[in-house]
Amino acid sequence: LEVTLNPGDTLYLPPGYIHKARTAGDAPSLHLSLSCGHENSYADFLEMVVPEALQALVAENADVRRSLPRDYLNYTGIMYSDKQSKAREDFQATIRRYLEMIIDRAEGMADAAADQFAKRFISDKLPPVLTEAEEERTSDKTKLEPMAWVRLARRSAARLAVEGGTAVLYHAGANAREHHGAPLAPLEFAPDDAPAIEAILGAYPDAVRIKDLPHPPTEDLEDKMGIVEALFNEGILLVYASNELGPGSGGEEDSTKEDSISSPEDRPPPLDEVPSSDHDTGPSSDDEN
Repeated sequence: LEVTLNPGDTLYLPPGYIHKARTAGDAPSLHLSLSCGHENSYADFLEMVVPEALQALVAENADVRRSLPRDYLNYTGIMYSDKQSKAREDFQATIRRYLEMIIDRAEGMADAAADQFAKRFISDKLPPVLTEAEEERTSDKTKLEPMAWVRLARRSAARLAVEGGTAVLYHAGANAREHHGAPLAPLEFAPDDAPAIEAILGAYPDAVRIKDLPHPPTEDLEDKMGIVEALFNEGILLVYASNELGPGSGGEEDSTKEDSISSPEDRPPPLDEVPSSDHDTGPSSDDEN
């Protein structure tokens, strides 16, 4: 396909479509490119996972570090590609076996790689855009008590990862309005704090009661309050007082999801109205970016 774009024209290229643009003639030209999936393809994901999987295999398996056969150049290469021999078949079988080992390790690294992609996505985001009512719920610290309800401000506002035995919460609460105007300011927690953080993030769009957050093995209430206060101070938690009860919580997108509250009378109030343009659906369609 070769096409000339005139002033006002728009050309849509499907994701992954290789293309090249050039200016026609000697006149200056200016164009604007918008990408919905920049550095967010399967290829980008594999570029992160496969090299790490290979490094892990090399570190763990002495066999893969042994020398190639002394005569391998006598049956490999283009000039031998149509000449089958026992030596060539054995060589190909060995390469195939090592590739399978790399795949096994890559599959085990996929979740960690996804967390790194999420970290990059959060670093690219604007801070959560909240309504006035939601702003009030992120600033009134007097409501923070064990019977209060808390809810993540936006689905993609935070991401929990485990790095070096530490639970690390990456969040967009401290992001600047300019792209990368401020460095990420992750929160670090002890590993036994992770279940409580997972409960808050996983409950979205529902709220959870602070005292009911899981914190094995001690279920220490002071630890639960400390976790909530840390997230609240970053502006990514909405807080509902214990007596602000209503018929239920959650948005239309999660209406079929099992409620995180055990009994109807204990459910938090309906969520404050959220502008329809501000629902988080993932890296490729988040309107806060």
